[in-house]
Amino acid sequence: MIDVRPIRKLAARTEARFFAVSCAAFAVDMALVALLIAFTPLSTSSAMVLAFLTVAAGAYVFHEKWSFAASNARFSFLRLVSTIAIAAFSLAVRLAILLVLKSVVTSDGYLLELVLVAGAAGISLVTNFALSNLIFSTRGRVSQAGLPRWE
Repeated sequence: MIDVRPIRKLAARTEARFFAVSCAAFAVDMALVALLIAFTPLSTSSAMVLAFLTVAAGAYVFHEKWSFAASNARFSFLRLVSTIAIAAFSLAVRLAILLVLKSVVTSDGYLLELVLVAGAAGISLVTNFALSNLIFSTRGRVSQAGLPRWE
């Protein structure tokens, strides 16, 4: 029989839940972009924006309801505004990277388009994670950016 205690202990950590939601959101984001590019007349950039905004809204709800539930964090307008600002910056990074990649890569094709999208999305994911960690750090009473903790 499998001992699930380490899994439960890990799932009790806010950081682990945050990471799980973020990974799931990234996977859904990439799948949605792929579907939108394949089955709609949307441009790649438009598909990325639509998928990103849809998934970001869903991820925010999951973070609020599950990722930070055990920390007894209450709703915070500052956290909401900060999350929106981080998401907007990450989306701008994603679109800028896609623009740069498309200017360098001259080949065409659906699979190549998805590789470029994944590259741009990966960089924006790292950007989002780094900014979130900087602003919402749970180490200490105040985050490194000087904003109050989530809790």
